[in-house]
Amino acid sequence: MKGISFVTPVIEHDLNCFIDNIPLVLENLSVSNFNIVEWIVVVQHKTEISADVLNALKKFDINVLFTNFYSISRARNIGIREIRCSEENTEVVCFLDADALPSVELLNFFSANINEGIPLVGGKIFWGGAEDIKLLNITRWCVNKNFSVPSPLVIFNTFLGCYAFNKKLLLHSSVLFDETIGPAENTKLKTGEDVMFLLTFVNSLNLKKILYSPISKVFHPARESDNEKALVYAEGQAITYSNILKGSQIAIRFRLASFVYLFLFVINGFVKVFLRKKNSILILRARLNALAKGIRK
Repeated sequence: MKGISFVTPVIEHDLNCFIDNIPLVLENLSVSNFNIVEWIVVVQHKTEISADVLNALKKFDINVLFTNFYSISRARNIGIREIRCSEENTEVVCFLDADALPSVELLNFFSANINEGIPLVGGKIFWGGAEDIKLLNITRWCVNKNFSVPSPLVIFNTFLGCYAFNKKLLLHSSVLFDETIGPAENTKLKTGEDVMFLLTFVNSLNLKKILYSPISKVFHPARESDNEKALVYAEGQAITYSNILKGSQIAIRFRLASFVYLFLFVINGFVKVFLRKKNSILILRARLNALAKGIRK
């Protein structure tokens, strides 16, 4: 018997989207190798939730918590604490976004590989539109070969739904999300909480490698292309890079790779300006200012 615990924060205005996504996730779970499923959903409710939404949620066997959380990090921490108190016999933890859909291949990759000797494994994000979901479970054009990668490479594949954690070691590490950063109305840095959570977990166990599967995918709807989110995230991304480059205990062994990706991160800002993308000058300025500020500290 193998069990998985999902933690999903849901912003109030994403509730209907999440409800539409639940059957798709449960369908893939039903043909996966997981026999036990615990799904903890932390729903933000600043206003009254409609009766239709409540009835829709009650149809599914999931643990729904309603709270006026102020950040995604806070919601995920609520989920971790709920898992700690849970009596469900699960071995794997995955932080899944409300609109993300893990493939059967990814679920089976998690099930087959997570243990105390391999506490963290990762797959690949698959961006696309609604019409691309049908491609999620097709892997026949790929070679099904998993390989180990340096653990600090999690800074370049930061989507949390791609990763699975050994539940026992995650809870034993007492690692939580930094509630002062990440998507929220009252946080200055709108991104970076996922990177720092991954790297803090890696550092707590002194992991040098993680197991990665190039064909095990999680689907996520394509991001908006208007660069507005890139502007919101620019400072948080730059601060995260500067923290890593300063050679704190995290990722010091792989600083060369970090410099390469930092260079690409900066060059990408100049490319946006050259292509005259919306907000491109503001994005580049925010990245450079935050990098300089972070490195000086």
